Amino acid sequence: MTFPNKSINYAKREPRETKKGTKYSCRSKVDGVKIYSAQIKQLLIDYKLNENPIYDLSIYNKNKVLLIPLTTQKADGVAPQSCPIECDIFKCCASYVEDDFQDWTLKCEKALGEKSLQKINQICDKKDEMINDEEVAIIDNKYIETKLKFMLIKMSVSRKSEYDSWTKMIWCLGNICKKEGISRSKCSKIIHEFSAKSANYVEDSVDDFIDSNYDKIREASYRWKYFYECLKCDDPEYYESITMKMYNNMKKDFELNHAKILHPPMIVHFNKEDKYDIFTVKSCKESYAHLQCKSKVKDKWETKQFIDLWLKDSKIRVFDKVVFEPPPIVCDAKNFNTWVDFKIVKEPLVETERDYWAEYQQYLHNVIGDEKIVNYILARYAFRIVNPATRTNVILIICGNEGDGKNRLLAPIYNIMKGYTCMLDSAKKLYESHSMFEFQKLFLLVNEASGVANFENSEILKTRATEPTLTVNPKGIQAFEIDNMCDYDMTTTNLNNIKLSDDSRRRFLQIETTPYYKNNFEFFNDYVQNIENNPVALRQIYEGLIKFD
Repeated sequence: MTFPNKSINYAKREPRETKKGTKYSCRSKVDGVKIYSAQIKQLLIDYKLNENPIYDLSIYNKNKVLLIPLTTQKADGVAPQSCPIECDIFKCCASYVEDDFQDWTLKCEKALGEKSLQKINQICDKKDEMINDEEVAIIDNKYIETKLKFMLIKMSVSRKSEYDSWTKMIWCLGNICKKEGISRSKCSKIIHEFSAKSANYVEDSVDDFIDSNYDKIREASYRWKYFYECLKCDDPEYYESITMKMYNNMKKDFELNHAKILHPPMIVHFNKEDKYDIFTVKSCKESYAHLQCKSKVKDKWETKQFIDLWLKDSKIRVFDKVVFEPPPIVCDAKNFNTWVDFKIVKEPLVETERDYWAEYQQYLHNVIGDEKIVNYILARYAFRIVNPATRTNVILIICGNEGDGKNRLLAPIYNIMKGYTCMLDSAKKLYESHSMFEFQKLFLLVNEASGVANFENSEILKTRATEPTLTVNPKGIQAFEIDNMCDYDMTTTNLNNIKLSDDSRRRFLQIETTPYYKNNFEFFNDYVQNIENNPVALRQIYEGLIKFD
């Protein structure tokens, strides 16, 4: 009635005799609710439960402390332990609050009358005065004690009986108690309760071991990590139940690098290579079918398949569509932008004896032989690196003989923009039904086309160079339109590669390489190793390009 649709857990004590007769004690704990103690008392009064003597409202007084279920401490002496009934012990701890518990503090403020609210606020405003650091520490210590005792019950008999495993666990318990501020006497009690489950238990021998080893325990020895490893080994099912993440926590981690797209339906994933993958909802289910989480169903915790819950969740990270919008474009917040900066930016700029930027410029001058053309080529790529979203709409065709280095000319620049470049052996592939070569790319290079294919490729690239949008059709995903961000390059041995006209002169820059490095294997081996594939050299060349006029 007070908390509708919430499950209630119970803990009770065995009946005990008092001066007034036999006393029966049972406490109920509402699951999944966060609320102030003062608010609970006021709710009970508003529902007139204070008129029934069976309910003890005195426990909500500011000078009272709610002890943990397993305690035997009472103001009037020692009482039997309060044992949970068909539920986990933590469900009967008033201070055990999980992340997804429903916050009732605001609900109560709306439901209660003005006088009641004033009373609660007065109490809550004084909560810092009522609970000092020492009292908080006592409550926290009690929780750790209870947690240790309960979990030690789950440990196997052999761990309590075999001397080696028993010794390690005693060191572990001593370390944990020291770390958590639990006194030596209470630590000894925990150790005795653990040891007493063994047939080999001798109280005096355990005391002797504690006396000899307690002060020798070091921080680097066994602690919580070892404790949980033992628990996992001895009772894997229970270990899984307490370590499995709750859905909301798992969702938060998952959405750091995943999002759902509405049009067309797909999932994007930011992978370990700092790139975005896209895949179908079906393949997403297959990829993450193994992920399990805890979820509440009708006020009971159940193990569920995470990905099914996530895909049906109305409050997941979701976007209208996928876009690839590098600078200087400003992306709409409703869309998911897959652009991330070039990886080379993360490489530190290191000064070396060899000036790789100067060496690369010298290589271009030697292999092209025309300073004006070299500067134009450098300006073209420098412009795209600084303004990734702005195409030049010019197709560079590099003509040359075998062995003169035409295929190595652009390799450092393509490696600087790695992830946003693509190489093909035929431009015809751009028209294949599921072609994704231009998806999220800035440059595409058609390498070493021969014969009639040269002319065909140049015509295909000429058309592509002016198309502002493209339709892509990934397998298993509905076709969708993208902005074409690609500029195109081509290498060939055929000088008569294009049909010259006023329009083609505007779209193509065809250059010829010199035989300066022809078959110079020593130079090209050094070039490939120390410039083309050397992050230090590439970072220097990148720095030169972004400063190039």
